[in-house]
Amino acid sequence: MKIGYQCGSCGEFHESLGGTYIDNQTETKPWLCPVCKKEACQRCYWKFAAHKKCCEGKTDAELIEIADNAGFNFKDK
Repeated sequence: MKIGYQCGSCGEFHESLGGTYIDNQTETKPWLCPVCKKEACQRCYWKFAAHKKCCEGKTDAELIEIADNAGFNFKDK
């Protein structure tokens, strides 16, 4: 049996690579799009942790502000 998660947005299954803990180096993990608050994996987001459709009509500065208010840290990068 494979262990992992199925993305709630795109439906793609992301398999766990094993190990005793999950970290950003060995696992793909879902997060909530800061604009629509729906699940996004690393394959279904566009930029600044947001889905492509959520980025439409917004500037990068607006997306960074929304993401940082949701707990991300794009201003310091």
